[in-house]
Amino acid sequence: MKVNYQTTINTNAWRADFSLAEETLMRFYLGDRLMLNLEPVQINKQTEAQCLPKKARLHKKIDGLSISYNVSNLIPFGSEPKIEREFEFTDGFARVIQDINPGKRVAAEKLNIGNMSLPGPWSKIAVVRVPGAGKSFPELEWIELDAKAEKVLFNESYPFLAVILEAPDGKRFEIGCGDDLWRWGIASDLPDCSAEFKISGNEDSIEIVRIPLLFDTESKDAGEVERRTWRFKWYFAWSDAPALEMSSEREQITLDMADFIEEGEKHSCMHSMFSRKQVRQALRGIIANKENADIILTNTEAYICNKKNHLDRSTKKNFLHWDAWDLMELFIWAKRKALATGCTFRIMSPAKRNSETPLMRNFTHSGFQNICGE
Repeated sequence: MKVNYQTTINTNAWRADFSLAEETLMRFYLGDRLMLNLEPVQINKQTEAQCLPKKARLHKKIDGLSISYNVSNLIPFGSEPKIEREFEFTDGFARVIQDINPGKRVAAEKLNIGNMSLPGPWSKIAVVRVPGAGKSFPELEWIELDAKAEKVLFNESYPFLAVILEAPDGKRFEIGCGDDLWRWGIASDLPDCSAEFKISGNEDSIEIVRIPLLFDTESKDAGEVERRTWRFKWYFAWSDAPALEMSSEREQITLDMADFIEEGEKHSCMHSMFSRKQVRQALRGIIANKENADIILTNTEAYICNKKNHLDRSTKKNFLHWDAWDLMELFIWAKRKALATGCTFRIMSPAKRNSETPLMRNFTHSGFQNICGE
């Protein structure tokens, strides 16, 4: 089957243009505004821009709620590295899973997940560091941007949790890690390995570098680097200036996330099998017995967690994970189930917290625009 090198996924409000085997893998537009340029992966000294696309397939849903785009690229030189991705778009955010195989008889000594540039103008930025286990997403600390010399906003060997940008017209854009914080921070657990996560720029453009693996192979005492496939998850989200939704006379059914916390725990974690199962069972029951109702899951925050029984990683030391990814999955799953009986579904943060991030703003929306792809 012939691979389509050009693909577009869009609604009436936004679009993502993909170009395989080029210097820019994806361009994302919100309206007419270019928000993001995503560059290819770099493995050691090879770049995905030189790839031979092996697969590019769209999986469309009849209800138009989401669409997935699966891409498999082979770099046909040297060890022949292979990069596989799954992009899943819904109206307001996209989740990305990347599997990177460095190739035959070769280890990934340096792995760049794909640099990003975000063209301005931007008025302010908030960089969120990974808080400690048991902490929720913190209040944003905004930094005002100007057109002066480029400023380094973040430069660490450990990843940022998320970065949020706001444009002068109120549009916001967010980029963050997936649930797999243990993967993003794995360099600290590996011998002779470091990492680089850097955010820099000004109001005209912001540049993001993500290098989770950077092995020191020059030292005479350096050990052999493990040959394996590496997986990393991340997401991006977007929103216009917030607008109030119209009040509804429909029946409103409220669930409280506090009712689904594991016994003995102080906070919820949707990455746990217990909480995930309990929430979905409750939603199935409501949706099956109600029609044209508005269902709201309240008091919901994304938490950092390090409970080892939430992960299948019994032989490892690092169990840090973040359940924002699981809330995205729940949001899509519940909205799809609710469509069958004319219901809607929303996720609301506690009253004391405001929904400053594009992701949390989108969780509060009951409707959505149909997504197309070609």
